[in-house]
Amino acid sequence: MPDVHAPPRQNRSGGPTTAPRPGGVATRPSSAIDAERFLANIESAKNTSSFVDPGLSKITLGEWAEIWLARQAHLKESSRKRYAGILREHIIPVWGKLPLANVSHADVQAWVTQPAARRSAATTKKAHRVLSLILDLAVRDGRLPRNVAQKINLPRTVWAEQRYLTIEQVEHLANECGYPTTFSASLLCRA
Repeated sequence: MPDVHAPPRQNRSGGPTTAPRPGGVATRPSSAIDAERFLANIESAKNTSSFVDPGLSKITLGEWAEIWLARQAHLKESSRKRYAGILREHIIPVWGKLPLANVSHADVQAWVTQPAARRSAATTKKAHRVLSLILDLAVRDGRLPRNVAQKINLPRTVWAEQRYLTIEQVEHLANECGYPTTFSASLLCRA
């Protein structure tokens, strides 16, 4: 994950090296030609409707996640609670203080591929889905140029081998439960 507390880089004269650019990527023009290219990129992005105001993407993912959850009026209460739990347990601790513009595809991929000891593949998929939905809203709201959580390689769910009772085990279970002995095991299995 990127270090959100790292000091900004400085150029040789001690000034900052960053200036906002479309897509949240930052650079500072070093010459008049670079400045013209920079301006041309911004104008091109405006003309193709891909320009994103860098000021809009300064909001942290945690703040945006709260806005996103509040806008999910179509959800059942149980789904809303499940999403809130995923936010609280998996997304906010990792991404909460990071500005939207600083979330990268590589960081999301690294987060998804963390060791399975931290969470199961199914839980990882659910958490990724919620993060992707949050970033989708940021794209639709003009805060991000694209959703960096798309096209992530998700872990495969490993299914445990299914175990079934034999007819003798079903009969024994039925007897232990006090089921009438007049029923055969095949009749119990059909129920």
